[in-house]
Amino acid sequence: MKRKRKKKNVVTSGDAVVDWIFAATCEVLNNGDIQIVIVRRMEKRTKLVGRLNDNGDCCHKFDGYCIHIEKSLSERGKWRIFFHEILHILLENNGEKLIKEGEDLLWARMSEEQKQIIASYFKKLLRPSRKSSTKSGQKK
Repeated sequence: MKRKRKKKNVVTSGDAVVDWIFAATCEVLNNGDIQIVIVRRMEKRTKLVGRLNDNGDCCHKFDGYCIHIEKSLSERGKWRIFFHEILHILLENNGEKLIKEGEDLLWARMSEEQKQIIASYFKKLLRPSRKSSTKSGQKK
């Protein structure tokens, strides 16, 4: 008789596909070298690289990935863009339209607890801004 494996502390949405992609997303976040940078004007940055994307961008570095996210977004909006950019990594880019449609579908079906886990990864991988890393009293 086969033994059933017990999963510990698995957060689910009730949708098997969403849960499977969420688990794969967490695996990418746990195993990849990913850094998040908040930028003031995303529109300016994307014009430099010849793409139009107002809120976020994912760049492959020699040792991992760097995700740029627009500063003016709400905190929850930043989490969603972060998830969108992680889908680019997970699905090996696959075009903006497909990723956007997948993001919309998945985000709507994810549980609030799953979204909070995405938020915790966001906070963990966020690179400190230059302003917060300088000591008070120091001149720039």
